[in-house]
Amino acid sequence: MDTVELAIQSALEAIPERSETEQWQGERPWSVAVKAAIVGVGREFGWLTAANGCETDEGKEWLYDVVWYQSDRADHMTDVSLVAESEWGGENAIKEDFEKLLVSRSKYRVMIFQVDSDEAALRLFQKMRLWIAKFHRTNVGDRYLLAGWVNNHWKFDLHVE
Repeated sequence: MDTVELAIQSALEAIPERSETEQWQGERPWSVAVKAAIVGVGREFGWLTAANGCETDEGKEWLYDVVWYQSDRADHMTDVSLVAESEWGGENAIKEDFEKLLVSRSKYRVMIFQVDSDEAALRLFQKMRLWIAKFHRTNVGDRYLLAGWVNNHWKFDLHVE
């Protein structure tokens, strides 16, 4: 993993302690915390961000759950460095969100999801690798950071095509 991916991993790893301390109920606090963590990393690296529900964000959600972008002085978008999707539902919903990442030309693509076991996370990592391989527009160098929340811990996988 490079420094950006390690920073994202570290930010996500801090979320469970907050969850316990603040006694979160339901998926909404998790969704907001995940987006805010990725927004925070993006801002540390100097990117503008778009993510629905994040107070420190420049704007509303734009196409993806989280986007890091740059604009020139005339406010023309010049780059989108990262896109991220998070899905707390079942495999079909995860696949639908993941497919949004496939069409992105961003340097970083991040998928965050929840499953019930380490085995389920590993199976999804394998499926995501297959989805990447099957997509005709996949290019050499495409990067995907996959993060599965499994009951009480994170499982991470980095896939570089």
